[in-house]
Amino acid sequence: MVRPRPRAVSIVLVLSAGFAARTAAQNQASPLAPLRNLATFAPAQEAIMTDWINAQIQAWKSNTNKDAADDAFRQALNAEFNTTPGSEAYRNRLMELFVAICLQEFGQGKQGDPLLARTLARTLAESGRMGAIDALEKGLSHPDMEVRFICAKGFVALMGNILLNTTLTKHTTQILQEAAEKESNPVVLTRIYFALRYPAEKAGEVLEPIIAILGARLERWRQDPRSADAGDTPGLEYLLQHVAKIGAPQRSTLVNRLATMLRLDVTRLADEKLRGPQKDDLAYRVYLEERLLTEIAPPPNPGTIPSIIEAYQRGGTNARRDMLDRLNAWIGTPEKRSHLNDPPWNVPLGAP
Repeated sequence: MVRPRPRAVSIVLVLSAGFAARTAAQNQASPLAPLRNLATFAPAQEAIMTDWINAQIQAWKSNTNKDAADDAFRQALNAEFNTTPGSEAYRNRLMELFVAICLQEFGQGKQGDPLLARTLARTLAESGRMGAIDALEKGLSHPDMEVRFICAKGFVALMGNILLNTTLTKHTTQILQEAAEKESNPVVLTRIYFALRYPAEKAGEVLEPIIAILGARLERWRQDPRSADAGDTPGLEYLLQHVAKIGAPQRSTLVNRLATMLRLDVTRLADEKLRGPQKDDLAYRVYLEERLLTEIAPPPNPGTIPSIIEAYQRGGTNARRDMLDRLNAWIGTPEKRSHLNDPPWNVPLGAP
């Protein structure tokens, strides 16, 4: 005897079929449907694509629930950027038109809507398409830190493909270097460094830019040591990880910068009443700076400069004095020079 199909299963099948039918109908009804398999596009067809993007933006603006609006917008755009079947020419051209709109919106800066800019940035970052690079670059200079953070994440997501192209790698490295040199938010800066942490076989292409970033930021630290933060930690970690690949000219430059960074950070760690994560972050920076100096420019006689961070961790009434004495052993004083004050390092006395 044939058993009747359970009613619940029948309902599920009917609903599923209905959903599939509606989706197919919506796709067919979309003004983009006739364009998806084309290889070239007339101006009128490009206008249809631009109008469709602007209609999605208008729908975003009309939706008072911005979380739902963000989700709907990103899903609609990224469905088209990855539509199958569909031509790569279609996906590329749609991205180019979307990038043009993003560039215009990002260019408004503070006069624009930061929530819309974030949605556009998220869509770019999630697209996985190389055509997003120009807009992601523009987003790295946006006044809203969340837009900058999202765009930095977009570069992180794309780096695997970017690194396959030598010319594009150099171009992207320059973009990220310039963004990092002027970035004021440590969270955004950390994400930019993550994008610059190339795999070992590509490390030689990014070590000099990272050293240049530290140099640019060092000028800010000289004016206000409190502006130094945990944002640069990933860069210092990467340099330590690949220290053997740093060339001789770069080593001299880096040692001079590290000496000044060490002076600023140790002085602050010894004198300021820091607490919690901020103090831990600063101590970790000192550890990395000291490790890098030890790896690149060790004292002629090993062990002649005791660890600064060891004195800090030991604590006690003499900790401050010991930390500063060990700092002076690295950077030198008029009374007692350091090996860093002599060639090939030529660090000025006191690492000003």
